[in-house]
Amino acid sequence: MAKSTLTPVEKKRLATYKTMTSATQKVADDLELILSNTNKGILNSQYRSGERINEVLKDPDTNSYGDNACQQLADYLGDPGSGLYNLARVAETFTKEYVLSQSETPMANGRHLTFGHWLALHRNDKRREHGH
Repeated sequence: MAKSTLTPVEKKRLATYKTMTSATQKVADDLELILSNTNKGILNSQYRSGERINEVLKDPDTNSYGDNACQQLADYLGDPGSGLYNLARVAETFTKEYVLSQSETPMANGRHLTFGHWLALHRNDKRREHGH
């Protein structure tokens, strides 16, 4: 069985955790779970919004939503312009199950993947598709 090597950031987190009292460790564990669940809820909402925008964008019968529906939605929601499209891009690139499962485990620095990370991964994926 191969041993996993901890990064310097992971080693620092583990060392800090070991210096905590058991009561402080319990709070750290609770906070990590709370933050993970919060992040998962936010990403779920963003993903569901992206799915809905994709429904509008891909509707073969534009009479259902109108020719300018996404812009109307952006104006109505106070979106600066690309936010709704970015939600749609992430929902189109990754499955909801994958986004949520990968986002509930903290990264080496203790933080969780956010929508910004998923958008960057989408852009990276698109660059690879086009040979960049």
